[in-house]
This record gives sequence, structure tokens and C-alpha cells, in this order.
Amino acid sequence: IALIFSIVGHAQTKSKRCSDSTVDMELILHESTINRVLKGIGDIQGTQTYTYLILKGSYTWTVSTMAIHVCKDSTYFTALAKVHIAGLNYETFIRGRMALQFNASRNKIQLQLQHAPFPISTELFGKPILIKTIELADYIKDPFEFDGPLYLKTAWQTEMPDGSSKDIKMSTCACNVFSEQHHIRVACALSIQVSNALKKVKNNKFS
Repeated sequence: IALIFSIVGHAQTKSKRCSDSTVDMELILHESTINRVLKGIGDIQGTQTYTYLILKGSYTWTVSTMAIHVCKDSTYFTALAKVHIAGLNYETFIRGRMALQFNASRNKIQLQLQHAPFPISTELFGKPILIKTIELADYIKDPFEFDGPLYLKTAWQTEMPDGSSKDIKMSTCACNVFSEQHHIRVACALSIQVSNALKKVKNNKFS
């Protein structure tokens, strides 16, 4: 994750109001970072029993090499499913639909798998038959989450040439998320407040 600060100058402005249409700061979440998380999760497996006409037994599936692909204005999911059923072993490619959103209440970038089906098939009298369609989204129900920049805050005091001081407070407020080629961009506005610092009162003690 890379933080890219693009703070607009406010030479003539004492205070800046927050605006959804203003981009003051951006956070970039790279596709490779997302897929490092999926690599850490590893394979997903399942075993179920089935009955189909005169057939009865069980099957096992393993989903591996999961990846999320980030493109301009879209994201999608891919993986490889290996299926073992009734003495048959086969592989099938999975392509799934993702949903991207920025959850402002939790300050999270969320990627939710919505739809990623793959078939469980076997043969009967030499003909292929579909036993069931597995929906991988039923097994990956929680979204993949990454911290956002919404609660970033900073404050400092600076001394002016006339001897006075200014208190400067800056924090992110409104954020929007965008899917771009190989990365997700979260663009935020900054709330900037400048005020006169309170003067320190010196206590003079006389002996």
C-alpha cells in the first residue's frame, strides 16, 4: 500500500471545507498486495455426497491459485478448481464477479466475491452429466478488507514572523474509491483548519 499525498496549496485560505469532488490525498492499493493476501489464505476444499439416478457417492473439490484482477472500472476473480468424483479427476477454470466499495463507517476498502460458480460433473453410460454447480461465493462470505485513509489526522504549530503562532489541523473527510489498471485508488478530501494559537502566560515570581 502506498500513500500518495497531493496537498493543494491554500495560500489565501484560512480554512478549507470538505468536498466529495476535491482530491487532496490518495491511497493506492496495488493488485499484487491484494493477491499476497489470497496466496496466504491458500487452497479451499470441500467434500459432499451426491445421489443422481442410479449413481451415489461423494466428490471432493479443491480451489487453488486464487487471484483478484483489478482493471479500469472493474474487478474480477479467477481460480482453478480440481475435482475428484467417481474415479474421475478433472480441472476447471473459475472466473468470478467481484464488488468493490469503500465502507466509510468502518474505514475499510472491501472486495466482496459475489458470484464464482464451477461444475461438479461425472459420466453415466458414457455421457457427461452435471451433478451440481458449486457457488464459491457461498464459501467465501466475508469481504477481503484493507484499511482506508479516512481517519488520518495531523496537527502542528508554526511560528509566524511577527512572533505569533498558528495552530494547523488537518484530517481526511470524504473518500471515494476507484478501480484502475492493476490498482485501487481511494481519493479523499482534506479538512484543513488554521487558527491563532493561544498565547502562553508567563508566571513571574518575586522573592
